[in-house]
Amino acid sequence: MDSQRPPRLIPSLGIWTFALAGIWGAIWALLPPGPPAVLVSAAAFVVLYLILMWRLGDAYLRFTLLIPTMVLLLAVTVIPIAFLAYLAFFRVTILNFRGHWPFAGFDNFLSVFRDDSLFFPTLIRTLELLVLGLFFQFGLGLGMALWLNRRVRFESLLATLILLPMMTNSIVVGMLWKHMLNFYNGLLNLLLTLVGLPGFPWLTHAPIEFIQALPALGPWLVEHLNANYAFLSILITNTWQWMPFMFLLLRAGLRSLPVEPYEAARIDGATAWQTFWFLTLPLLKGVIGVVLLVRAIDILKTFGMIWALFGNATITRVMPIHIYTVGIQSQDYSQGAVLSLILAAVSVIVYWTFQQGFGRQALARE
Repeated sequence: MDSQRPPRLIPSLGIWTFALAGIWGAIWALLPPGPPAVLVSAAAFVVLYLILMWRLGDAYLRFTLLIPTMVLLLAVTVIPIAFLAYLAFFRVTILNFRGHWPFAGFDNFLSVFRDDSLFFPTLIRTLELLVLGLFFQFGLGLGMALWLNRRVRFESLLATLILLPMMTNSIVVGMLWKHMLNFYNGLLNLLLTLVGLPGFPWLTHAPIEFIQALPALGPWLVEHLNANYAFLSILITNTWQWMPFMFLLLRAGLRSLPVEPYEAARIDGATAWQTFWFLTLPLLKGVIGVVLLVRAIDILKTFGMIWALFGNATITRVMPIHIYTVGIQSQDYSQGAVLSLILAAVSVIVYWTFQQGFGRQALARE
């Protein structure tokens, strides 16, 4: 019977967690901002938490130790998201932030679709970066993982060199590639001139020539789907930095696969392609799902690298930069909140899509 008691305590712990967070928040709200509010709130939380631990005793210690983490998670995620959702239904700018907030209902949401001329191009650019970034990063990462999964000379050195871009700050990566992509003295154009090819205007909105030359479809791709050198530069830079993440996890997944199915396939005379397609990919399904999901969510949050490359240029703006521009620079807090909720909804849809595509059990198992 004792083993059945702790699980029934979990709802009570949830109630205690919300109660502690509520009391803590009430004290913080009643006191003026400053060190006194911090000290009194912290002291009240510690006292209430110690009383709870004393009442429950050592039998539930493994549960009560979770409460500080739950309160912290509530304070830094649930409450800000709830405040963001609340903010989206009012008209709030820098002019009335400390005054009256007029109720706007769904007008803020409608105005994003109706009045924000940059919203749809920015959203399309973000989704395009998501799809193409995942495609190239996964393809290159899987290829590198398969290559270094065999016996290769200097394997450890090569793996370390591949991982270096991932360990570099995104701002630094953006600044590095901004110099490398410079039209006049950038490394890429200098290498192209050495082999007799003309340099490309990587950091401009110029259309990619061979795509623009496609009959009928080319001009539409240039105008509506960012077939220009600026977007290509973002894609190359993002792929260079985060392909090692794919490589690292996929290589670990390959090394964890059982050897028995491969021995049986070799005895049955399966080719390398058949082994890869019918054995490796199905066995890696859970790892692939997790890797793609993590990178998808991370691509949706891309900010620093693009900012270092192009700043706040409208031709390269993605959703996080648009949210920063509207909500922080323009100080239209309600519109910024709406855009943040839309990006959060896109993230949820992406998660649901991967869950359906790779299976709940496969993602949970990994």
